Amino acid sequence: MDNRFDMSAKVITQIINPYIAGIYYLLGRVFDVPGGEHVVGNIVVLSLILDVVLKLVRKRYGSKTSGYDGDILVTDVEGAILVFHKDPGNFENGKSLRFRVVNKPPKT
Repeated sequence: MDNRFDMSAKVITQIINPYIAGIYYLLGRVFDVPGGEHVVGNIVVLSLILDVVLKLVRKRYGSKTSGYDGDILVTDVEGAILVFHKDPGNFENGKSLRFRVVNKPPKT
């Protein structure tokens, strides 16, 4: 799953929807808007559904390697192997890379 989509969906479900619900509830109480609780309830339910869908998608499509650009396989005290998850030629100039350290026991 694309990181930008994931972050924007998370912002919508965890920040924007509750903010809209709170503002609508406040304005509904101040200006005596009928049905304010129903609108707020619908927004909260929509936010809950989106959050559950995001968690399911993240669980299904997110792998243990997501968020990392590669692995460092530690083979023994003196050696390690660098494994990229993407083509190294496609990395942007000046981009920071993240690696996951994986201890690989030596073969006996």
